Amino acid sequence: MRFYNHIPARQIRNRIRPALWQSCFKFCVERNPWDRVVSYFHYRQHHDPGLFTSFSAFIRSGDVLDLKRCGIDLYTIDGEVVVDRICRFENLAQEMEEVFAQVGIEEDRELPKAKSQFRPSNIEYRAHYDDADRILVGDIFGDEIELLGYAF
Repeated sequence: MRFYNHIPARQIRNRIRPALWQSCFKFCVERNPWDRVVSYFHYRQHHDPGLFTSFSAFIRSGDVLDLKRCGIDLYTIDGEVVVDRICRFENLAQEMEEVFAQVGIEEDRELPKAKSQFRPSNIEYRAHYDDADRILVGDIFGDEIELLGYAF
């Protein structure tokens, strides 16, 4: 029984004692799906140059569905949120300070920036979208958008 990055809550719950599952403070980080798709596009373009002819082609590929599986399905079981807190990536430093305080971590922590080098920092995510792409991503990630009140 191995644990790994982006392991779904259901698998974690099934691998530990029920009392431990109930007693642990569980949290996750979620990101505005439109922004998340843009970041993943640039990440994939870096690792597989030329794989997608355009951002629109990427959105219509199975890769976006893979990204979907690393979202709400990680912190819900049978459609129910099972974590104690969902932190927003857009406010990550503040959110993590609050999580650290809640779990008793007192020393300052600097958050890593593991994949930030793949996306141009001067281009806002909205610039990648036309109306059709915006609507499609909104449809694909509708449950996260509704749960957290995200807007384009």
